[in-house]
Amino acid sequence: MRGLLLATGLILATTATAQAEWSTEDGTDEAGRLFLAYSTDADDVVEWQVLCDERAERRLEFLIFTGEPAERKKALGRTLPLSLAIDGATVTPLTAQLMVGKTELYFRVDEDAAGTLRQLVPAMAKADTMVMSYADTEWTFDGAGAKPALAWVINSCTF
Repeated sequence: MRGLLLATGLILATTATAQAEWSTEDGTDEAGRLFLAYSTDADDVVEWQVLCDERAERRLEFLIFTGEPAERKKALGRTLPLSLAIDGATVTPLTAQLMVGKTELYFRVDEDAAGTLRQLVPAMAKADTMVMSYADTEWTFDGAGAKPALAWVINSCTF
């Protein structure tokens, strides 16, 4: 599991299919409660995360890491459109902020940018497949195991 972030492939057209099941992590400590559900692709390059941070941020976030090197900062800080299809049906377009982690770029969609995130996560939990796309890059994730992991995050998130 990576840091609490997400990344993008800005130049190359790619398609990645996730193979790993969804997992959970409880990051609760003296600073507050933090709940995370995540899944990675078979190559451990692409990772999706749904995070409930009740500490300083007090928000629900959806993060995607793609392994794109952190040196590629030309779009850093920009707000970019993402498209999410759940079982073939496109849902409300998402707005993500491009961020930089220790080693890679990532997309961050939070409740401030997507007021529908609390409705979107339960729909993701029921999905057989989820396809996120940005420009000419597409990431496909299997919904296997998503329901208990995502439900745990949503049910644990008390704000």
